[in-house]
Amino acid sequence: GANQCPFYYRSRIAVAGSALNLRLDDEAIRYFRESLDLVPSSWALRDNLASALIQQGKPGDAFGFLQESLEITNGADASINALALRGRAYLELGRYLDAIDDLSQLLEIDSSDAQAHAIRALAYTNLGQDVQANEDVRRVAELGTNPAELKRAIDQIKGSR
Repeated sequence: GANQCPFYYRSRIAVAGSALNLRLDDEAIRYFRESLDLVPSSWALRDNLASALIQQGKPGDAFGFLQESLEITNGADASINALALRGRAYLELGRYLDAIDDLSQLLEIDSSDAQAHAIRALAYTNLGQDVQANEDVRRVAELGTNPAELKRAIDQIKGSR
């Protein structure tokens, strides 16, 4: 479909999603970029492209797309995904305070986001702020998510401090 209708962005998005699921990261990024070229005002495509870049281990390359996404959504509920992705990218780059800031903004919009609490717990742990990390772990459990894997990751971080 992407070859037969080259200006139909949805077929390119479908190919990008399939490539991402198959861990064909370079192809996914290429098709997300092509889709974004066809729909330049799409915050969702920017988020998808940033997610693919983060998954590929290039979190620094995602920041421009995430900033553009946040400028488009301008603090609306649609900002949640970009804030979560940027928080994750900051975490992977060791910018823990920036990660905590973004995830705290996200949690002001939606306090029931277990993934945001989990990522923020990891950032707090890396900073040695175990009380705050434990609070986020407790909140993850309250939200119905099993925190066992999160606790293992926290223990691993503590062991390497």
